[in-house]
Amino acid sequence: MNSSNIKPSTRYWLVVILSFLWYAVGVFNYLAQAYMTDETLVSFPDEVPLYYTNLPAWVTAAFALAVFGGLLGSVGLFLRKKWASFLFLGSFFATVAQQFHSFGENDTGVSGYVVDVISSGDGVGADDTIVVRKST
Repeated sequence: MNSSNIKPSTRYWLVVILSFLWYAVGVFNYLAQAYMTDETLVSFPDEVPLYYTNLPAWVTAAFALAVFGGLLGSVGLFLRKKWASFLFLGSFFATVAQQFHSFGENDTGVSGYVVDVISSGDGVGADDTIVVRKST
């Protein structure tokens, strides 16, 4: 029996849909960060502009590779293609690189193990951000 004739279970399709939605939100967050205006940046507390202005380009590239690779991997799962696993693997390594910076090599003083959600007050949206900083 050919493996392409096997019908995937409902759980498989649930994982595909949840994966696609998860990475779609990640792409939205990446685009919101990449195209953040100066007006938005200065509206945040002091450590947030410091974090974004000192963010190395490789971290931003890792963020982009992680979320776009995951989104394309989700599309690959939907199409039941073998190359989807390679995209997810690349997304995983890009995420590890990005987290290495956030939890270890960040010299802005805004990294560590405490997560702050900075909200504009109107609920969760594109103008909200999450800052990871060192606990004191």
